[in-house]
Amino acid sequence: METSEQSTEPAPTAPTKTNYISYEQFGRAFVEYAVTADKVRASVGELSGQSFQFGPLPVGPGGLAKVDADVTLGDVAVHRKLGREMHFDVAIPIKVLLKINLTLDSSKFDVDGDIHIRLRVRAASPLRILIEIEKPRTRDVQIVVQHEGTRGALLRIFAAVDHQIKKYIVKYITDEVNKPEIQKSLEIDLTHQIDGAWDAISGSPSLRLNGDESQDDPDSPEVAAGLS
Repeated sequence: METSEQSTEPAPTAPTKTNYISYEQFGRAFVEYAVTADKVRASVGELSGQSFQFGPLPVGPGGLAKVDADVTLGDVAVHRKLGREMHFDVAIPIKVLLKINLTLDSSKFDVDGDIHIRLRVRAASPLRILIEIEKPRTRDVQIVVQHEGTRGALLRIFAAVDHQIKKYIVKYITDEVNKPEIQKSLEIDLTHQIDGAWDAISGSPSLRLNGDESQDDPDSPEVAAGLS
C-alpha cells in the first residue's frame, strides 16, 4: 500500500511591498522613534525621590523670621508633545515640610505642588540629537501651602514663604539637571552607532567606505599575496 508524503518545504511568501518615503520623512520618523518619553524619563528619572533642605533663612521685614524646609521630590512624569518641533514636559511633584520661627513662636506648614521643566529636541551636525533643557524659573513652580487659622495665613504673607520655596526649588533642580551625567544622557551621537552597525553587518566596511577596494579585487597585490 502506497502512502503519500506531505511536503515539508515552506510555502512561498508574497513579496513585501516597499513603502518609500522621503529623506525628510525618514528623519522625522527616526527622531520620533529614537526620542521617546520613556527614554527621556530614564535620563531625568533619578530626580524622583531626592530630598534636600534649606535654611534657616531670614525672611520678612528686617529678617525677623527664620525659615527651615525639608523638600522631597516625587516621581517624575514625562509627556511628549509633537509638532513642528518635538518637546517634552517634565513634571516633578513637590512636598515640603516648612517651619517658620519667630523669636518666641513658630509655625509649621505642609506644602504640596510641582515644578514643570520644558525640554526641546533639536538636530545638530554632523549626526546628533540634542535634548536641551530650558532653564526653569520660579513661575514654573506651583505650590499650595496648608495652614491653620488666620495667624498662619498672616505669618505666611509676612515671611514671603512662597517666594523662598520656589527660589530654592528652582536652584536645586537647575543644579541637578546640569550635572555632566544627565547632560551626557541627553545627547545622542549617531555617527559611532552607525559605524558600529556597519561593522556588525559587513565586517570592516570602513575600509571600503574610505575607498580601499583591495579586499574585493582578486587582482590586487594584497589579495594575491594572501592566496600565494
